Amino acid sequence: RQRGGGRDVSPKLFSPMLVRDDPVGLVARRLLPNAVLLPLLLGMIFLWGSVAEILATGTSLILLSLLLAVTGLGTTCWTVAGLKYLWANRQPADETIARQEVELQKARELEHLKDQFLSSLSHKMKTPLSLIIGYAELLQEMYPEEELLENLLRGGRKLTDHINDLLDYSALLGGSLPLYKTEVCLPEIVVNIATIVREEFRHKGLLLCIATDPATPPIAGDSRRITQLLLELLDNARKFTPSGGTIEIRVYAQENTARIDIRDTGVGIAEKDRDQIWEPFGQLDIAEEHRNGSLGLGLTIVKKLVELQDGQVNLESRSGQGSCFSLAFPVA
Repeated sequence: RQRGGGRDVSPKLFSPMLVRDDPVGLVARRLLPNAVLLPLLLGMIFLWGSVAEILATGTSLILLSLLLAVTGLGTTCWTVAGLKYLWANRQPADETIARQEVELQKARELEHLKDQFLSSLSHKMKTPLSLIIGYAELLQEMYPEEELLENLLRGGRKLTDHINDLLDYSALLGGSLPLYKTEVCLPEIVVNIATIVREEFRHKGLLLCIATDPATPPIAGDSRRITQLLLELLDNARKFTPSGGTIEIRVYAQENTARIDIRDTGVGIAEKDRDQIWEPFGQLDIAEEHRNGSLGLGLTIVKKLVELQDGQVNLESRSGQGSCFSLAFPVA
């Protein structure tokens, strides 16, 4: 979706687009330059001619004066006609621009209402869902072997993740997402995250490799949000990497930036889909076994969180040959 865009809708009084397909307007537009050039050419001819002969012959001087007067009158008439035509067509152009501005304003209002609806709905759902998950956890303690409760908790936690994504996305759009910046040590964060996800990766048969440079300088960022976006990228790599694959995390310094590369040996992303993955609610055309019922907001949030902390995120990928997400943050 596009929010407002950068389109210039300011009125242009004499825009050629207004007269492009109209015969009268076309003639007027083509003759307007002649209204300026023709008198100049005749003046140059007069100067280049034999001034002495012209002055010596009164008849020639009279004829030349008449010629200049008639030419000037004709070109002036064409100029006035062209300007009148353009002025007469100004009002329809203004009406079109006004209508476009009204339509654009309506689209913005609808977009704002949709964002408000998503935010309100997410808040309203979060409280009862928390109660459901809480009671389910109590029941699981009483009946630890009950598979139905495990499925209930898994579904409830997945729905909680969706709600949190909607809330974060809504806050990012509204510019109200809080950031608490401190000095952040990226190697330390990556080691802690690896401890969290390693068992899940091992369970799927994936090898997780970590390479961190202890000399990587700290950055100014929100450690909680950096952890959030790294977990999203690693979860993405886990989902799209088949059993037996490898996910590698590398932390290092380059020039005046601290960098994190997350590389996988998964299915990769086709070149035509690389821009689409950053779009909200975007879903790629992928095999059924890799579908996970996500909202399609994860990478959108990742990109916005990185940019909010003055960083950049880039993707290198080829279909069937894995992907590499590279993050770069300015050092503190």
